[in-house]
Amino acid sequence: MAGEPEIAAFAGGALAAALGACAQIAGRSTATVGGVLCHAARCGDLAPVLLTLDAECVVADESTVAPLPLGDLYRHTGGTTLRDKLMVGIVLPGTARLRRCLGHRDAHGADGAAIAQVAVGLDVVENRIVNVRIGLGAVATAPQRAFLAEAALTGCDPRTVSPSQVQECADTAAAEFKALDDAHASAKYRRDKVAILTRRLLSRLLAWQEPTSHDLRA
Repeated sequence: MAGEPEIAAFAGGALAAALGACAQIAGRSTATVGGVLCHAARCGDLAPVLLTLDAECVVADESTVAPLPLGDLYRHTGGTTLRDKLMVGIVLPGTARLRRCLGHRDAHGADGAAIAQVAVGLDVVENRIVNVRIGLGAVATAPQRAFLAEAALTGCDPRTVSPSQVQECADTAAAEFKALDDAHASAKYRRDKVAILTRRLLSRLLAWQEPTSHDLRA
């Protein structure tokens, strides 16, 4: 799936990279994408990337089929809002096809469990940032967007955004969620990672650099 030309070209390749991470999971070969999303798995950065692309789930029960924004799939306390419904598809808007998007996951330990995942997407029209998307994963009980941080750069001219504005946006993203504190990493470590990754990804996108690698090394 990740190797399909249309997917490889979508949003600068960020979607293909996320799907590639998902496909590396050892497990059942059917419904892998839906299963990863429904379990909010930490093994790949699929949910944060899809959040930056305004993805919608298609959910169904015995009598109805309806769209559900991906962000509404997750409960803040953990788990999903599906209850007796089934996810039957994922829909991406055509407007996100040309969105500049980058994602990165930070993982440690023998099991490769993700500690922090960040994805950032920008739409720039006539030297104006019209859309900012920041998706976070593995740092809280559910994947989520950093809405306050997104608003900080919306409407700006990407050519004049200063390093201090980028840092302020990254710090806002890091303060926007209730961080997990567990055996994999402390809450402070996760917040620090979100700030670092958000700043790096934003800086690359504001500079209009074509993605050459989805590996941002410290």
